[in-house]
Amino acid sequence: MKKSRDIKFSAFLFFLPAIIPTIVMVTAFKETIKPWGPLASLGIKFPEAGLLADPNTATPTVMFYCLWTGFSSIMLLMCGAMARIPTELFEAAKLDGCGPFREFFSIVVPLIMPVLSMQIIFSLTGLLSASGPILLMTGGAAETSTLNYWIFINTQRGTAASGAYNIVSATGLVFTFIAVPIIMLVRWLSEKIEAVEY
Repeated sequence: MKKSRDIKFSAFLFFLPAIIPTIVMVTAFKETIKPWGPLASLGIKFPEAGLLADPNTATPTVMFYCLWTGFSSIMLLMCGAMARIPTELFEAAKLDGCGPFREFFSIVVPLIMPVLSMQIIFSLTGLLSASGPILLMTGGAAETSTLNYWIFINTQRGTAASGAYNIVSATGLVFTFIAVPIIMLVRWLSEKIEAVEY
């Protein structure tokens, strides 16, 4: 019973960033990493201007935030997929002398491949994105702008007068033409792996 409660609590902690509104998460994160924030009171040293003002630290900080908040839903799906694998398979594998690495790559990975391939495709579709956190954290300053954010800003500000809409549209189309074949290739490769049922 205790193990079940621990698993449920861990799943809740992992999924917490996904259920809290983005603006709340970003605000809390920004306050936490300020030079006078909670982490600084624990003795952690931050640059005087802050992590988000220095180009050398702003991009890694935004990347860390995106990985942390994106990790929750992926981890929850993976844990759910692995929890559905019958324990009898692992017991039989141990009786056959199967080691942990062989067990993972020969049993776990094939059985969670549908979920894993879906997550890879979703991750590829979000390539060069992260415009939301950048807008709320740095506004594209400190060399943190991405392609999606650049397209958003140019569209939002209204660039028809300068004739830049065609550049924005062309850039979006070019990266669509680049991304679609990659995503289709990943999907084709994932379908080549033989489906495993249990």
